[in-house]
Amino acid sequence: MEENSQEYQEFLSIEEVAQYLHVYRDTVYRYIKDIQKPLPSIKISRKKILVKKVDLDNWLEEQKNA
Repeated sequence: MEENSQEYQEFLSIEEVAQYLHVYRDTVYRYIKDIQKPLPSIKISRKKILVKKVDLDNWLEEQKNA
């Protein structure tokens, strides 16, 4: 079970991404919908979107270098 829990912890909810970046949830949604460099995300259901932590870190690095 620990392995599955660890895998799940690699994913962040929209709220967790907002806290991590110190921005509002609406800002995270804008990042995800950005046409040029969208934040990679996975839509689980109608109301549930997850972002893989490593993808978030890579996206941040790309933003920094742009």
